[in-house]
Amino acid sequence: MTPEEPHLKPINEKPGIFPVAGLVFGLFIWVCDAMIDVLLLENEQNLLENIFSPDEPTELWMRLLILLVFVLMGFYSRYVLIKHIELDKILLEHQLKLENIITERTQGLLDKTRELEILASTDALTGLYNRRKFTEILDQELDRFQRYQQSFCIITLDIDHFKNVNDTYGHETGDKVLKQFADTLKSNIRRSDKAGRWGGEEFMLLILESDAQQTVHVLEKIKKTFSETTFDQIGKVTASYGVTQVSKDDTHDDIVRRSDQAMYKAKENGRDRIEVMESS
Repeated sequence: MTPEEPHLKPINEKPGIFPVAGLVFGLFIWVCDAMIDVLLLENEQNLLENIFSPDEPTELWMRLLILLVFVLMGFYSRYVLIKHIELDKILLEHQLKLENIITERTQGLLDKTRELEILASTDALTGLYNRRKFTEILDQELDRFQRYQQSFCIITLDIDHFKNVNDTYGHETGDKVLKQFADTLKSNIRRSDKAGRWGGEEFMLLILESDAQQTVHVLEKIKKTFSETTFDQIGKVTASYGVTQVSKDDTHDDIVRRSDQAMYKAKENGRDRIEVMESS
């Protein structure tokens, strides 16, 4: 993020004009004094003579002194202005540094906030949405369905015999199976669809703008891909899939319960299969 241009602007950076202005003003006073002598005090000299050689020596010294005072004032003004310009530049540099620090700190806070949001909404092992975030998304889609009637499906997915995998081969091997299953889900759904880890070996999918038949077609690809994956020591692992389509007046509990019932029906009918549960 690029900081905005500082609001302070350097003041006049041509201080050399002040000694010149002092000299000019001093000469102007010199000429005015000569004009007063000639025109008002009726000096016998003409104006040009009086300017260069007044009849009284004190007059010349007075004019020289006045000229010198104005020239010195010009140099002093130049000196003061140079110091102000230097101070102004120092202030600009410090302001720019401060704005850069503020920008960096602000960006850092934004990055940390985003990281915390990701940590709060995702499952650490699989990178999918956690149960809390998936529930929030499901509630939002239910509200949208009630307003616009855009259909969607919920799928409960459960890895078959996963407890035996953990008990026989250890939790590290079990984690590899969970990660692979999550990767299979992510690579076979659209960016608009949502995948979450519901808990343990149980996962949830939300397929937007789809009916049960279209969703089953998506799940057939997921089931085929995962069931053909071979794991070291274990071999092949399968999963069971329960599908339900949102219907009028569905609540969060209604649609989750139906997809859960469909998944258990798939388990009862032999596992590694897809079952659909329609609303009553």
